[in-house]
Amino acid sequence: MVEKTDKKLTDIFITHGHSDHYFGSSRLAARFPGARIVATPSVVNYISSHHDNEKKTFLALFGEDVVLPTSFPSPLDDEFVLLEGHKLRVIEVGQGDIAPTAVLHVPALDAVVTGDVTYNEIPQMLGLGGPAEWEKWIASIDAIERLRPRFVVAGHKKPEARDDDVTKILDGTRAYIRDFTMVAGSKGSAQEIVETMQARYPNHGNLTTLAYSARETIKRRS
Repeated sequence: MVEKTDKKLTDIFITHGHSDHYFGSSRLAARFPGARIVATPSVVNYISSHHDNEKKTFLALFGEDVVLPTSFPSPLDDEFVLLEGHKLRVIEVGQGDIAPTAVLHVPALDAVVTGDVTYNEIPQMLGLGGPAEWEKWIASIDAIERLRPRFVVAGHKKPEARDDDVTKILDGTRAYIRDFTMVAGSKGSAQEIVETMQARYPNHGNLTTLAYSARETIKRRS
């Protein structure tokens, strides 16, 4: 897809330290010589300290299909990435499904590439935190909204989803977090959480994420 654009790939920006966002980046860089793999210093530190666990998890899930990175991203010296004369602003919002998390603001397009701060018709990964982190996540969405974007690129999107409306994505991500918080606080089992959230969001895909989040939430109570 990149080659078909006839553009030169200059930077691969990693928003946060989850393996599904940086595994494989080394292969991209090899395919496009000269392309940098970059992230904020705090995200680079997270990746270096959590890589062994990320690797173990992905190998257990996907075996030989995993493309392991041969190097980590380099820390950005500046708070922007320069592309065709335009500054793409790197903004650390703090909390997404994990922290630290950064987003990429493209003022020339009024666009924000959000990583996993926003989702589009996919259950959010809420199993890696609790109510305190979930509130901070909502605050990160609010920070993106204050940029007044016309376009938002969600970190995870249901393939069949056709609607990329900014309000729908931002409000939908916030609403899901709030609903999950309420449901998780009132239900006694992971299955009850899953069934209630499915009833509220029947068109969402990737129920594995919902099941994991429900199980981890129940575990934290004990």
